[in-house]
Amino acid sequence: MIELLLMITPIFPLSVYAKRRNLISQTFKPQSDLLLLFNPAPRIKSNDTHFKYRADSSFAYLTGFTEAYSALAIWKDNKGKTQSTLFCQARDPIKELRI
Repeated sequence: MIELLLMITPIFPLSVYAKRRNLISQTFKPQSDLLLLFNPAPRIKSNDTHFKYRADSSFAYLTGFTEAYSALAIWKDNKGKTQSTLFCQARDPIKELRI
């Protein structure tokens, strides 16, 4: 199960997202199949204007996490238990400032 501290409260409890990941991994073979999902980078409309960011729907459905430049790996271990890891960028307080 993904254990992380979300800055934004997800829409559903984290257990809902864990159940969704377990459901999708039911067809996986232990130590054989791997699902990788990526949240896209923000898109640029013109040189100094960005489109409003929208997370990948499948990624948000399985994690509730909507930050850009993040990835999710889902697999089954040798005991058949679903495992998942969420990769995201390290926090940068300077980039979080709104000036």
